[in-house]
Amino acid sequence: MSDDKVQVYISKGRLVIRARPSCPPTEGQLRAREAFKSAAKKGAGMRRVTGLPPAAAAIFKEMAGLTFGRSERPPKWKTILLSLFIREGYSREEATLILEALEV
Repeated sequence: MSDDKVQVYISKGRLVIRARPSCPPTEGQLRAREAFKSAAKKGAGMRRVTGLPPAAAAIFKEMAGLTFGRSERPPKWKTILLSLFIREGYSREEATLILEALEV
């Protein structure tokens, strides 16, 4: 494995080596993690009322029915330009790089 595909960190005093995630988290995943964190903090210090631990009960109550979306759609102009570049003979990777270079 090359260095850019390996993630090394220290956890509980031990050196941990694992594969780096293949893509960054989506906006929805980040929002879900933040909601989970804030719900778990609300459960800290509470008494056990149900069969669940307090933090788990708070998460269950706060996050019931919430949705965060699967992914963000690119703007319409980006999809049109991408298809135009591909139609002109560029590969998808080249067209994506050109679009990234165009963004200011």
